[in-house]
Amino acid sequence: MTKQLVWTTVKIKISELATWEKNPVKLSKADAEQIRISLEKFGQVMPLVANSPINGRRRLIDGHQRRSVELAAKKWSPDTLVDVRVPSRILSSSECDELSLRLRRNRGDTDMRKLVTNFQFNDLLSFGFNEAELSAVDFKSPILKEQEETIRPKEYLRILVSVPIRQAGKAKKYVQPLEDLEGVEVIYGAN
Repeated sequence: MTKQLVWTTVKIKISELATWEKNPVKLSKADAEQIRISLEKFGQVMPLVANSPINGRRRLIDGHQRRSVELAAKKWSPDTLVDVRVPSRILSSSECDELSLRLRRNRGDTDMRKLVTNFQFNDLLSFGFNEAELSAVDFKSPILKEQEETIRPKEYLRILVSVPIRQAGKAKKYVQPLEDLEGVEVIYGAN
């Protein structure tokens, strides 16, 4: 049986953290701006996560986007000391890969109905949610009808197109022109 990992927080220079070249996370300008706003308002709430040192460097496991945003904003330099969570032993490359992906993926889903019922629409927009995902909430309860009207101020025609995943690319080329029409909302997703 493998010994239980123990994680501690230490101060490490940014220059000692190597980014993960296989990181599949894309950072849009809008996402980067929301991260910048959050960091500016609340600071670095969650430490970065990195492997134990190998040849004097530590592979970054989590925090790539926060690191990028802080470096781009010139809040951090290569000599900046930051809080980093590190394991009690060196993780293998495959362990680092798995942990990186799990930290990104294993977060649960947001109950959008609960979200839009308990928070102001404009606040949610300012927190980084977008209008399309908030407007896609399906309100079946008559009690929520008034709330729905404040969230969906526009009239929409919703069309559900259901195709096998392997046909999604072909279907998108036919659906995409609808996105250019005023008042048309196209929401992509998978079941």
